[in-house]
Amino acid sequence: MKPSKALTCFLLASTLSACSAISAAQSFTVSRWKTASKDERRWMAESFLSKYRTKGMTLDQLKELLGNPDYETDIWTYHLSTNGAPPPGPHPIKLFLQYPQLYAHFKEGKVDELSVTYQLNLPDDLSFDAGRWKSNEPSVRLNMAASLIASGMMIGLRKLDAREILGAPDSESKKRVVSYDLGLRIDVTTLDFTLDEDGRVLEAEIHDH
Repeated sequence: MKPSKALTCFLLASTLSACSAISAAQSFTVSRWKTASKDERRWMAESFLSKYRTKGMTLDQLKELLGNPDYETDIWTYHLSTNGAPPPGPHPIKLFLQYPQLYAHFKEGKVDELSVTYQLNLPDDLSFDAGRWKSNEPSVRLNMAASLIASGMMIGLRKLDAREILGAPDSESKKRVVSYDLGLRIDVTTLDFTLDEDGRVLEAEIHDH
């Protein structure tokens, strides 16, 4: 039995409403940023990037807005969670989500680019939208995946209900794992839903293969 349109709309509206509330409560201001915890800054970073044209800023102008970076070399780093800096070495996308950073890249002493998590947008800053998800654009899916996980909206849904919202999975294993491709970087990255014996979603995780 397929879920009603009202159920689907309710689930999506609840997710979008929650994301909007968080965004409104933690919109970037200079004073709020400077007193915020690292985890609160996590939600302000995209707000900052949308409010300011940063390209061409001097180092002093950037510091006036964001304060001193947590790590300062040729690239400045601002931690966006209490986890701090990611461990050294190449990392899968899943690890980037655990150690979000705001990176400032410079050219000739001025800001060339500011990016979250080394040119990956924070995925849960792009609200889930079923239509865009079903368009199967890898970058869109990647940026929506963590938002979808954080909302918890899929947990407890039957496989058919989840399929109505997300479309047909890209693969399905005999171990009751349903997977949606998030794109190809160094590895293939998927959003995997583990189902219980009744075919309901138990958990959702991002994996690199």
